[in-house]
Amino acid sequence: MAGKLRVLMIAFVAIVLICILAGVYFYQFYSFKTLRICVSQNAKDTMIICSSDKYCVDKINDEIPEIKNLYKINSVIIQQEIEKIFGEIAYCESTCRVREVRGLEEKGGIDSCSADEKEFVFEITGKEGLEVLKNLKEAA
Repeated sequence: MAGKLRVLMIAFVAIVLICILAGVYFYQFYSFKTLRICVSQNAKDTMIICSSDKYCVDKINDEIPEIKNLYKINSVIIQQEIEKIFGEIAYCESTCRVREVRGLEEKGGIDSCSADEKEFVFEITGKEGLEVLKNLKEAA
């Protein structure tokens, strides 16, 4: 009887350890979604007079509703990636210029960027996914 109990305890501990390791893997390392955003070298002149790149980024952030929606996701990691991308999108050359962007609107995402585009790729792991879900739940 004691032998069977010992085997059951060992099996239980093994299952618990496997579950813990799987949880750590999916939380830290597994990529649930890969976002790819392509920024073209082609830029449109907005005719907004500027003095710095930051001014242009702020102005664009205020005027495009899709960008405001991205900032509602209060994930620190995702916010850092978004800020890197917007630093490339809008810049100042006496007037604000905005580069063309692909990958924000596409529901299924995009597979690759063309040769003349700069590619930004970031992966959403379990950690970021849970953070986004938590923030969306709090916002609702």
